Amino acid sequence: MATAIRLYWSELAIQDLSRIARHVSASSPHHANKLLDRIDARVQLLVAYPDAGRVGSTAGTRELVVHKHYLIIYHHSEYQVTVLRVKHVARKTVKR
Repeated sequence: MATAIRLYWSELAIQDLSRIARHVSASSPHHANKLLDRIDARVQLLVAYPDAGRVGSTAGTRELVVHKHYLIIYHHSEYQVTVLRVKHVARKTVKR
């Protein structure tokens, strides 16, 4: 029987999501909710397909575009996927 992969969000990734939500909500709370739902849906796919993202710019990480303006930086093991950061694609690389 295969072991289920667990999904974790780092504190920094949660802070990133909160900042993104506040920024988008300032002009449209509806769009902020849709964006967060879209990000969550894409991240949930990593439980089934942890190698879906490209190799990240930091060793041991991967990156997945979750929206045309946002990507997640994550790493995974046999048993878990950990979302490390959520960043705007126009920003410089975020160190973890």
